[in-house]
Amino acid sequence: QACDNGDCPTPCQWSAWSDWTYCSATCGGGEQSHSRTVAVAAAGGGAECTGECSETRQCGSAACPTNCQWSEWGHWSTCSTECDGGMMSKTRTVAAQATNGGAVCAGGNEDFEACNVHDCVDPCDWGDWNQ
Repeated sequence: QACDNGDCPTPCQWSAWSDWTYCSATCGGGEQSHSRTVAVAAAGGGAECTGECSETRQCGSAACPTNCQWSEWGHWSTCSTECDGGMMSKTRTVAAQATNGGAVCAGGNEDFEACNVHDCVDPCDWGDWNQ
């Protein structure tokens, strides 16, 4: 076709795709997108641009880390002695283990405390005989 009068068909041309955006999540699933624009519009009967002007894709699909979690402390045990100082204890368990690089449980699973620290009194501690 002769284009002497300036009406040559000009096909649409897309710009280059932009860089992908940052992922919306570092773990657990996110999205990112990129886009493009019409750099040269179709003219003179030229072909229109086809395709999408933006694309979205999934990203950050790695599992998120979870930290270890302790259960609540149990009740104190009974004291090991009635006097002269004994010990009582309480325990807890790991309710959820750390996963995917999460923090491990800190501290122990058992706690101790002194109890009944008073002196024992012998109920049969007789005094001296009176004369």
